[in-house]
Amino acid sequence: MIYFITACYWYFLIPPQVLSGVYLTPLVNHTCLPPLLEDPVEISSDSCSYFVNNSSSGEAEEFPCTEWEYDTSVYTNTLTSEFNLVCERGYLRATYQSIYMSATIFSSMVGGYIADRYGRKIVVLVTQLIYATLGFCISFASNFSLILALRFIM
Repeated sequence: MIYFITACYWYFLIPPQVLSGVYLTPLVNHTCLPPLLEDPVEISSDSCSYFVNNSSSGEAEEFPCTEWEYDTSVYTNTLTSEFNLVCERGYLRATYQSIYMSATIFSSMVGGYIADRYGRKIVVLVTQLIYATLGFCISFASNFSLILALRFIM
């Protein structure tokens, strides 16, 4: 009966983690926040850089943005906005989901071997406990690399 209840619990944990990338790392509209300068500033169309008109030479110099303002009309707080996963770091949004899926393939190979060696029941119970614990711990992680590492282990 305990095995049945934990197996049912397991199936409630999986869908939120598989679908979490859609809600935690969406593409959020963002606007570059250039530093306050005396020279006129123009923001690029992709909002990843800004141009400063140099008053002495008259030419525009391009600088990368380091801070953004995010549209909070749909999502108030996401991993995208919290860790600035835009522009040159935009690939990390897809990495969030890819890490989980590649770890699923890896764990299938390793988990099968471990289950054959130690028994399926104990492996299922231990992995469910690890999965639930790491799912909880990820919500407190303050570093995106740590989030990716925990997600892989999960």
